Amino acid sequence: GLFLTSSSAGTVTINGTISGPGTLVVRNPNLSTGGTLTSPVRFDPNVVGITMPARTYGSNVEIYNNDALGNCTVTMGGGTHDITGNLTVNATSTMNCTLTATTNNPTVNVTGNLDDTGAGSGTEVIQTGTGVWTVSGNVDFTSGTFTATAGNTLVMNGTSKTLTSAAQTLQNLTLSGSITLANATHTVSGNLNMTGATITAGTSTILMN
Repeated sequence: GLFLTSSSAGTVTINGTISGPGTLVVRNPNLSTGGTLTSPVRFDPNVVGITMPARTYGSNVEIYNNDALGNCTVTMGGGTHDITGNLTVNATSTMNCTLTATTNNPTVNVTGNLDDTGAGSGTEVIQTGTGVWTVSGNVDFTSGTFTATAGNTLVMNGTSKTLTSAAQTLQNLTLSGSITLANATHTVSGNLNMTGATITAGTSTILMN
């Protein structure tokens, strides 16, 4: 699909609908919360830090850094982020890419997967803040760093989905769907709630730390 890219200054105001298979690339801190956005969105700060506003995203959202000159940070705004698709962090070059919610502590709802997908040598970083993150797809932190703030809860409510914590420490964990635990040790430093869940544990271990 096509890419529609904003400049690093000004405001991206949506009064109508942006739809279709193309990707909206946001490079400035002023994406509006109006209108309807159903196309995939890529937040590409281009070394500077930008804000991801709390709104409904009707498709996949990618936090992206392809820069070899500096790390990038995308800060999630306060409120509720509803993402109808996957939420991924992708550092494709040598520098890091961070998605942080520690400033505004939003609520995050993802109907797809939560994943670090970068193929470069930079590190993908997710910092949750204290809000509740609900993921209906797979959760995989294999390729990056996941820092769960004290008080954060990760909820997995999907069907036939897999949790791959990749030696990252979770705070509060709620499993309410049919969830397979990757064969490894999963560390939970807060509360573990498995009410109503169907768990396939395999040879995995849950360590309450």
